[in-house]
Amino acid sequence: MIPEHQRKKLAELYETSFALYRASEGDRSDVFYQTDRADDPLGVMEVRATDIGGYVSSLIKRGELRNRPPAEALEHLRRLVVLEHPKIAAFCRDHGDEYPDLVRYMEVLETCRREAMATLEASLKTS
Repeated sequence: MIPEHQRKKLAELYETSFALYRASEGDRSDVFYQTDRADDPLGVMEVRATDIGGYVSSLIKRGELRNRPPAEALEHLRRLVVLEHPKIAAFCRDHGDEYPDLVRYMEVLETCRREAMATLEASLKTS
C-alpha cells in the first residue's frame, strides 16, 4: 500500500494530464492529419498514455497494483519512455513551438510515469 501523500501527488498529476490532454485536442487533430501514419508520434504517445494511465489510476484508486507484480510493473514503466522515445523526441524538437499544448501534455505524462516509478520503487523497498 502506498502512502496517502504519494497517492495525492499522483492524483494531482493525473488530473493535470487529463486537462492538458483535453487542451491539446486541436493540436492532436492537426498533427493526425499532417503526419505519415508510419511515423506517427501520436500513436506512440497514445499507447504510452494508456499503459502509464492504467498504472497511475490503479495506484491512485487502490494504493497498489492487482494485475501485475510491482517489480514487473516497474520494469514495464522504465521501458515506456515518453520524451526520450525517438518519434516523440523528434516531434517535440521539430514541432514543439507549433504544438505547445501537446508537448506540455507529453511532459506531464512523462512526469506521471516517473512518479509512478518512484512510488513503486519505494513500495518495493518497504516490502
